[in-house]
Amino acid sequence: MINYQANRWKSAYWRKQTRYYNCELKQNLFGEWVIIRSWGDIRSNKGRQMEQYCDNFEGADKLFQQVTKRRQYRKYQLVDKY
Repeated sequence: MINYQANRWKSAYWRKQTRYYNCELKQNLFGEWVIIRSWGDIRSNKGRQMEQYCDNFEGADKLFQQVTKRRQYRKYQLVDKY
């Protein structure tokens, strides 16, 4: 039986001028922890997405923190998505 832990899911959205970067930490349908990153240009609606699977929550959370640190280093501003 799959044990979802929705209280541990995370999401962050950053912007820098016309660029955006979104990162989500959640579980897929099989209960595996996955980091979903998407980025691109707001004006052209073009962008990319990448999914990275992790063995456990601790590894996924560490990766999420690395992404957060990298966005801060590159001067992205954390904003509400909506």
